[in-house]
Amino acid sequence: MVRLTYQGENLKKQLAIIISGFFFFSVLGQGTKLERHNPMPEITMQTMRGENIQLSSLRGKPVLLNFWAAWCGPCRNEIPVLERLQAKYPSIQIIGVNVGESQRTINRFLADNPISYPVWMDQPDGGTNVEQQMTQWQGQASGWSIPYTVLVRKDGIIDETILGFDGSGRELEQAIREVLQ
Repeated sequence: MVRLTYQGENLKKQLAIIISGFFFFSVLGQGTKLERHNPMPEITMQTMRGENIQLSSLRGKPVLLNFWAAWCGPCRNEIPVLERLQAKYPSIQIIGVNVGESQRTINRFLADNPISYPVWMDQPDGGTNVEQQMTQWQGQASGWSIPYTVLVRKDGIIDETILGFDGSGRELEQAIREVLQ
C-alpha cells in the first residue's frame, strides 16, 4: 500500500489538480487528432444561406474540407488553386470551412473574391465550433493554424491532412489523385 503524507491544504489541492489534469488529457486527448485512416468526426456547420448541414450528408463522395479565414494570406492564395482543382476533379466535393468569422465578414470577402465551391461557416452557438476543435484536430498543445485541409474518402475515412499551403497546390492535387484511385 502506498501512503501519501502531506502538510497543509495546498499540497492536497496541487495533487488534485495534477491528477485531474492527467485524467483530462488522457480522456479528451484520445482520438481527437484527425489522422489518416481514422473516421472523420461528424461536424454540423451552416451554409451561407443559414441552413444547417452535416458532413455525413456527403457520404458516398470524397470531400476536401479546407479550413480558412479571410484574414489569412496563405488561405487567400490557396483559393484559386482550390477553384482549379474543383473544376479539374468534379468527382470530389471541395468545401471551404470558414473558421471563426461572422457571416457578414465572409459575405464581404466573397463579394470581392467569388468562390464556386460551397462555403460553410463555423457555428459557435450550436453545431460544431470549429475554432475550438482546431487545436485538438491538429494535435497541438495550444493554438491552431490555417489553412488546414482534410481529405475524406467517400466512406468517411480520413485519407490525408495538410497543414499550410505549399504555394503551388501540387500536394493537394497529389492527395486528390490518390483518393480518387
